[in-house]
Amino acid sequence: MQNSAPADDKIYFLIDQPESAGQTNANTLLARDVYRNIANSIDEALGIARQARQSPDPMHHRYHNTVLIDGARGTGKSTVLINLGRYLASCNAEMFEQVHICAPVDPTLLEDHDDLFLNVILAAVLSDKKVEEAQQRNPSGRQALAKQLQKLGAALEHMQNQREHTQKGMDKLRAFVGNQQLIQEVHNFFAEVLKLLDKKLLILTIDDVDTGLDKAFENLEVVRRYLTSPYVMPIISGDLSLYREVIWRNFLGRLLEKSKEESAASVETAKELAREYERKVLPVQYRQKMPKVKDYLKNKNIYFARMNQGKIEPIISMPVFYAWLNALLNGPVNGLEQGFIDVPISTIRALAQLVRKTKFLFSDLQQHYSLLDDRFSHGSWVKSLSETMIVDIFLRKDNLLDGLTVKWLDELRSHFDHEGSSCANFLLAETSFYWFSGSFAHAGSPLDMPLFMPAQHKKIQVFKMDFSNEWQVELKRYLPKSKLQSFPEHTGLFFPRPQVGAPIAAKSMKAVRYLASVDPMQSLCCDMVLHREYYTSRSMAWQRYMGRVFELIVLGFFRDVSEEDISHLLQKSPFYSTASYASLSGYNEDDGEEDNFPFEINEEASETDWVKQKREAMKQLGYDINVWRNHLAASRFVLSPWLVFNAMQRCFSLDFSRQLEFRGGNPPSVLPGDVFRSFGMAFFNVWSAFAYLETGELFGSSDAISTGQLRWKPINKEIDFRKTDMYQQNIRNLLAAGKSSVTQLLCLHPLFELAKKSFQVIAEAEQAGYLVDEVAPQEKLSSREWIKRNLLVADEFSDFKGRIEARHIARALELSFPDSEEANQLFNDFIAEYKASSELAPRFEEAIKMAYKHPPEPLDEFAE
Repeated sequence: MQNSAPADDKIYFLIDQPESAGQTNANTLLARDVYRNIANSIDEALGIARQARQSPDPMHHRYHNTVLIDGARGTGKSTVLINLGRYLASCNAEMFEQVHICAPVDPTLLEDHDDLFLNVILAAVLSDKKVEEAQQRNPSGRQALAKQLQKLGAALEHMQNQREHTQKGMDKLRAFVGNQQLIQEVHNFFAEVLKLLDKKLLILTIDDVDTGLDKAFENLEVVRRYLTSPYVMPIISGDLSLYREVIWRNFLGRLLEKSKEESAASVETAKELAREYERKVLPVQYRQKMPKVKDYLKNKNIYFARMNQGKIEPIISMPVFYAWLNALLNGPVNGLEQGFIDVPISTIRALAQLVRKTKFLFSDLQQHYSLLDDRFSHGSWVKSLSETMIVDIFLRKDNLLDGLTVKWLDELRSHFDHEGSSCANFLLAETSFYWFSGSFAHAGSPLDMPLFMPAQHKKIQVFKMDFSNEWQVELKRYLPKSKLQSFPEHTGLFFPRPQVGAPIAAKSMKAVRYLASVDPMQSLCCDMVLHREYYTSRSMAWQRYMGRVFELIVLGFFRDVSEEDISHLLQKSPFYSTASYASLSGYNEDDGEEDNFPFEINEEASETDWVKQKREAMKQLGYDINVWRNHLAASRFVLSPWLVFNAMQRCFSLDFSRQLEFRGGNPPSVLPGDVFRSFGMAFFNVWSAFAYLETGELFGSSDAISTGQLRWKPINKEIDFRKTDMYQQNIRNLLAAGKSSVTQLLCLHPLFELAKKSFQVIAEAEQAGYLVDEVAPQEKLSSREWIKRNLLVADEFSDFKGRIEARHIARALELSFPDSEEANQLFNDFIAEYKASSELAPRFEEAIKMAYKHPPEPLDEFAE
């Protein structure tokens, strides 16, 4: 018997239909192949039933024909069971007339004190609406069924009584005979039901036999023993992997019933027995694997639709919907680094709920993309759909989609907010909505979002935090203990460790300031990468970071940049640095000492004039960025949060300090040129990160991508940078493609020219023979400054500005130096540097007595 197909090959998912397993139209059944294969199995079972009726011994035709609908929860297994009759009625009416499909049996109806699932099955058949109606119409058939039911009841009672007593000798034989009799009576019962209904085959649908794990194996045993009648075809649903786990553990328990010593051999034996049991009870040829939701989303024959006056109206195909969501979330990223972030729709139920939530937006989506199904028909059409939409959203020539994009993002972030395992999708949808709606157009940073700030993940604990960080352990040598508490232990996305700066010795900093004072703009460039921070848990120094460069570049994509914006950027901690996590203040903080180097070292200019020149430099840089924004406006390029996130990951995964060449020391003595080059390197790192993520077909460049990293040593001139593989394979190809991209736009950015100049200016200074010590000799620290930097390093002294008393030094020693030997060493170092005549020397000595209950060892004794 051939199984016909619906007249319309398209499958429809109704966006207005309430969330229900029951469907009113066969064209709305998603798992079309599963239905078709089950229909073929029913056709085969009808043939066996026909042979059994013509046989003198119908039980001779017993066989295992159980159909398993295999799938995880939420894949639509119950929907298949409930709607099987509707599918057969629509696609093969002749077959449908010959079978009776019982309503799905629920194994959880089995009472705790009842150990026989057969009771539930028989009760379900008797209470079937069609069976009840047939009994009312056919009195003789009702009497025959009642008579058979009495026999079946007696056989059940006899078998249960036998099981309640110890079975020995003849009792055991009677139990075996009773079991065989019960099998025959069950078969006869099904035969009488079919006569009553005037049908050829009874289809028993059993939903989730594996639901009750404590009785799952026993339920399968009922299927194996009693549902092998040629007049019955069982269709059960469940997760095969879960069945397998239940079965082999049951066999293992039986193997170890007398011996409790579990071994690898016994486990393997149990699993082998389980495989053969599965093969017998759930034959492979009758197993139907439910499609995954993604299979539906990529099927161009499945359409979202609405009902209009009783007719189905297609809206868009599922691949268009899927491509739209992927385009919104991923944007123009080639899939490297953290790669492609998929839409978290794991079940049909989840898909239905997302569609119900966004159904009012489908009309606008239909208006823009209803014709895309015809444009793309090749194998990679889903990718082509996404690329078309990415161009429309992020690389567009008009802004027709702006309003629609914001509406979809708003609904997506609301939906993902209730999906506990979709932290990344929620953060991305939230950030995209924030960026597209322009909520920060006149204030704030676009990076001040949990997507870019792992510390803010503490506020979103409703989500599953899948990633564990060891940052507190990794950074304990760099920061005081109290500062480490700000670092999150778990996050919803993978983040690299916050950037640890590269420290610079004080004498190097004086030389840097002297050389920078020649040009306010170059001084501003130095300020962009410099910040005063802890380089050990007890010592601070000026260090180099790339966070401010990254943040300024991103900010320029969203709004005009003012002098105040740049000033604020310089005053706060660099983005994604250890300082930004530890909530340390900006590097202009006044700690009461000469920790901060003045802006002006050049004696030809007054401090007031220099401050004015620096402000003019900030104003000029802001003006240049705003002029550059005209290129951005002309390109209509829109920045993608996922692109920025991946660029951030790549930038800050680099060991920025290792890219810099420096001499030894603690902190190292760095040539001034390396500080100037830090700014150039920071910009080129950001530029290269975006190029690495944009290289590919979308921007018309080659798929050959360089994964190399920049290093300082070969890059001391502009020309060297252009010779790197990263430039030749990634950046150069994107520039040659001529399409708007971050890479192409950054080539026109004012920071690009400043980055090149930072290489050129310092090269000239080095050619002039400047040496660090000759430019600005290191001044000797005052005794007070020495005490502060080497002793008062505990957190409670971070804001100390008053007179240093012996009790202060003693308290600091107790907090930071539990071993008196190290305190003795510090005391002798102090005396060697400042002599005993220093006013702090006796206070230091008294403090050691207070802290360790004994005076410091004499200097001559220590020296020996």
